[in-house]
Amino acid sequence: VKHLGMMICLSTNADFFDLHREEISDCVDVVGLPIDGSESRVHDGLRGRGSFSSVIGTLRYLFDQGKTYFRIGTVVTSLNYRDLSNIERLIAPFREKIVYWKVYEFILYPDRSGQSQEFYVSPEKARPYLQQLGGILGQDKVCLDSCAARSRAYFLINPNGDAIIPVHYQGLTKDLVIGN
Repeated sequence: VKHLGMMICLSTNADFFDLHREEISDCVDVVGLPIDGSESRVHDGLRGRGSFSSVIGTLRYLFDQGKTYFRIGTVVTSLNYRDLSNIERLIAPFREKIVYWKVYEFILYPDRSGQSQEFYVSPEKARPYLQQLGGILGQDKVCLDSCAARSRAYFLINPNGDAIIPVHYQGLTKDLVIGN
């Protein structure tokens, strides 16, 4: 695909980056990385132990190679909404290679069993922290992505094979099964 002149984007949690760093560095144009905290305590609390180190190590390595661009994603939760400006400071040194930093509103799915509702933070509570973003990276690099904006915007395939579309209506998001 790369030899055909197509741009390759890879979204990854970076857990296995070290096993494939040469291939990724040579073939991938844009890497999407999650950064949900400015330090391992917060990020790893959401993504799993060691995740922060993997993500930051990947970001630094690819940045130093100079060929790869980045899409950074952050899901706003009750654990990190006060940390958003620190995340912006953390990624600021990589600004020239960041395509965008997408900040996602946490989606609360009332019909999903096992989803932790303790991570939910209301948009009203997070708004003052969200409004401060862009002062370091620039407003053109920060994208705020609400639940409503993501409604019907993509589909997912669940482990059981169900293809679902998240539909946001009256403050709630539900899975609309469109096939299997």
